[in-house]
Amino acid sequence: MTSYVQDVHDKRSESLASLHGRLPSFHDEACYACHADYGMYGGVTTKIGGLHHVVSFYGEDWTTPDHRPPALYKPYDMRRCVECHDPLRSGAPLEHRIHAEKIQQRAISCSALGCHGPPHPPWVQQQVAR
Repeated sequence: MTSYVQDVHDKRSESLASLHGRLPSFHDEACYACHADYGMYGGVTTKIGGLHHVVSFYGEDWTTPDHRPPALYKPYDMRRCVECHDPLRSGAPLEHRIHAEKIQQRAISCSALGCHGPPHPPWVQQQVAR
């Protein structure tokens, strides 16, 4: 995960992760703040998911060309975004108002292509895949 952490702390990066990681409210908790699950057992399921990544990282041969980079085990839950950002607030951008129904149904992601961009830059994925 080193490449991801480096991006978060890179003051020149424009990725969503880095922009948020520079905020005082996130600082050292940037990864956990966005990737922790919801609910009563959210912290436990987050730690279990992290353990799966550790076992995968140390137990598999990541040098093979066809090995996939680390990935989320389920689609990213947009509730993490709307916890701080109200996409349908008064004066919301036109794009948000046009897609209001999809946003409310969580059928569209904040980091969708053409919206706020990927949370991590493509070069991070390429470095991790090596």
